[in-house]
Amino acid sequence: MTRFRPPHLPLTVQILVLTLAAILVAQLVTVLAVRIAPVGQPPHYSTAEVVAAFDGTATGHRRNLTIRHSHDLPDELKAGNETNLAATLAEAMDRPAGDVRVVRRGVPDMVIATSAAVAPQGPDPRRAGGPPHDRMGPPDGEPGPGGPPPGGPGFDDIPPPPQGAGPASAGDLSEFIAARHEADGTWTIVEPSPEWEWLRRAVLWILGGILVMGPPAWWLARRITRPIRTFAVAADRLGRDPRAPAMPLDGPAEIGVAATAFNRMQARIQKYVSDRMSMVGAISHDLRTPLTRIRFKVEGLPDATRAAILSDVGQMEAMIADVLAFIRDSDQAGAREKLDLASLVACAVDDRAEMGGAVSLDEDEASPVVEAEPVALRRLIDNLIDNALKYGGTARVSVTVRGDEAVVAVADDGPGLPDTELERVFLPFYRYTEDHGETITGTGLGLAVCRATARAHGGDVRLHALAKGLVAELALPLAPSN
Repeated sequence: MTRFRPPHLPLTVQILVLTLAAILVAQLVTVLAVRIAPVGQPPHYSTAEVVAAFDGTATGHRRNLTIRHSHDLPDELKAGNETNLAATLAEAMDRPAGDVRVVRRGVPDMVIATSAAVAPQGPDPRRAGGPPHDRMGPPDGEPGPGGPPPGGPGFDDIPPPPQGAGPASAGDLSEFIAARHEADGTWTIVEPSPEWEWLRRAVLWILGGILVMGPPAWWLARRITRPIRTFAVAADRLGRDPRAPAMPLDGPAEIGVAATAFNRMQARIQKYVSDRMSMVGAISHDLRTPLTRIRFKVEGLPDATRAAILSDVGQMEAMIADVLAFIRDSDQAGAREKLDLASLVACAVDDRAEMGGAVSLDEDEASPVVEAEPVALRRLIDNLIDNALKYGGTARVSVTVRGDEAVVAVADDGPGLPDTELERVFLPFYRYTEDHGETITGTGLGLAVCRATARAHGGDVRLHALAKGLVAELALPLAPSN
């Protein structure tokens, strides 16, 4: 057998290429989404909306302002306060300036990363003397909670206030937290509800990557695993039919090497079985010659002795004939084809009924299809029915489907067998006789041949004791759908 030369890349390389391609495509989808997606600006709230929120009136923005009460001031409001904006809010609420504290916040990093936010166009209000609009501390020199965010596009998407407007202008507030001190000593805190726009965008990006990469990944995965499925089918076919054709050498390098070894193993099994069958056939054939000489030599013996010897010789010749017939049938096995098992069993039952046998077929809607040699399978079924008629007087036949197997059951009303004999009767040249309570050697190849034929088709034959009689079950795998 020639050495396998892989027509495709090794499986390891194909999986590596698939992984790298998936990563690359996912990154490209993300970059395109960031570049193409519209800018996700956080909503802006006017001073009037903030004042209304303190009074319990909800806003109409995508992110409404939330209100809560606390006995303690949040840490970020303790650390800093934009006094100008706080004074404006206090004036709008007709409260002392010290009762209100406000801190602007920067846009969360996750929102920036997923919204393609860019820095606003126009003059920077920090350079123009306007109020800060990010995480900067208060403009009047009071300590703030942090410094400005990193520079560059995508790190500051809160637009500056309109030109000429004071810090209380509409749209001046975006990300912020404000608190008002109440008469009972508690603080009423107002801030925008959490931002979930980034989550929606992230989910859309992920789904986009799946839609783009899914079909080619599925195609490549199927292409990689197809030879593995072919290998599994070939292994299953070998179990059903040792004479099945060799597995094609196709697919990745690893599968090709395994297929080469598999085909060599199959060839060795076929040769091993063929050699053993040929040897047994030759021995059986050669035994006929000494048996013929024995027949001539016993002619001069007394009648009783001659009859006993000739009886043994006849029994040995019958054994040899059965062995040669079994070997001949095995060597001349025909091609396997898909068969309707129920129809085949019905034909066997009808033939035995026409010959006067007490045989019946249980009607069932099951019509399983098996892949087998028609002649060998018909002989197997005939043998089981004949055994039931011979030892039980009647034969009740049924065809059912059990899981992934088709089952032919042949039941009789005979004396049955002890549990210890249910497997021994499958031994070649073994026969059990209840009348004498002992075993005697005889032809006894019927059940052995039945089991050998069934197992050659990937199935089996088993016996089960009934309350009265015996049932022989032939189980065969169902034919593949494709």
